[in-house]
Amino acid sequence: MTASPGLTRDQLAQRYGIDALHAAGFLGAGLVVVAIEGTTSVDVPLVDQFLACQGFPPVTVATRWIEPASNVPPGNEATVDVETLAAMLPEVGTIHVLQQPEGGSFGARFSATLAWLLDAMDRRELVPDVVSMSIGVCEAAVTPTEVATIETQLRQLAEQGVWFVKSAGDAGSSDCAGHDACATSDTQRAVEYPTTSPWLTAVGGSQFFGGTATGTAVVWKGACAAGGGGTSDRVARPAWQDGVGAAGSGRAVPDVTALAGLPYYRTLVPDADGTSSPGWEGDGGTSLGTPLLAGGLGLVRQALRAAGLPVPAPLNPVLYEIASDPTARARVFTDVTVGDNDLYAVGCCTATEGYDLASGWGELDIGALWRELSAGSPGPRFTG
Repeated sequence: MTASPGLTRDQLAQRYGIDALHAAGFLGAGLVVVAIEGTTSVDVPLVDQFLACQGFPPVTVATRWIEPASNVPPGNEATVDVETLAAMLPEVGTIHVLQQPEGGSFGARFSATLAWLLDAMDRRELVPDVVSMSIGVCEAAVTPTEVATIETQLRQLAEQGVWFVKSAGDAGSSDCAGHDACATSDTQRAVEYPTTSPWLTAVGGSQFFGGTATGTAVVWKGACAAGGGGTSDRVARPAWQDGVGAAGSGRAVPDVTALAGLPYYRTLVPDADGTSSPGWEGDGGTSLGTPLLAGGLGLVRQALRAAGLPVPAPLNPVLYEIASDPTARARVFTDVTVGDNDLYAVGCCTATEGYDLASGWGELDIGALWRELSAGSPGPRFTG
């Protein structure tokens, strides 16, 4: 394999405690994992090459094209989502990809995708343990009517036991500005949807320097990109977020954070513009922290079921219950207290001790969460 920048699977697993589950024999066998994609599809041969080159088991990518079927080309976003999930779940066997339709508003496309999934669940055709989604839209672009419909659908998923992990976006505290280049307009405070749904676990961005396991995390922020964070104008703050200290009454995001910047992920990316060959790159963004944690959370579910223990559902109230106890919080989360995601001087958001709008509760230790839940941390449970 050609040498490439970015952390390997084993280094990432060590950083986020996923190695503890791997060592205990939990590798994803029997899990049903779904990735929701939009503007790019999965380059399956490249995923095969990514896995084979590193000695990982192969995975079947089962893509469902939600009607009206789109015709989007393979690209970086969808491909690296699946690479990251497959690396964390070496025995998962199949990763199901829901390819959203083209045309119409983001809200309509996403709602159609959720409707398909809920129907598939009713028919027992596809019943996910974990859903990973790394795409979204500025919250202002989704109408209140669309939000109301989607929130009902997401609640149904959560109440049926699905853990849905969503990126917080890469445009810092100004999500409407985008992040492909430094913006000159739409730089006001804004967050991403459906990240702000209380039925999803929102993943912000961090970066670190030094050793993989010991480097101190700070908030990820580059010249034109940073991990998303802030408060919602569309979704009310849920009761389990009472006391987080964020101003206002809207849902606060993110909930947790994971690697989005340096030292990056080792990925094999497609030829994006038809002018070059696929290649190994150090890649980043909350779009990679999301499938990383989604894969790890899937292993937690596998381990709990193997021990005959109930699986918490919804997940967020249990995460916040753990975080409300300083001792338990120190075991499960590594607080991020340095940095901000304010790209355009809008006054939000800076890391501090405890919960904040730049990093949530901090970096989540998947192995520690498994141990906490196995010890009987209280909270609602789903036994299906």
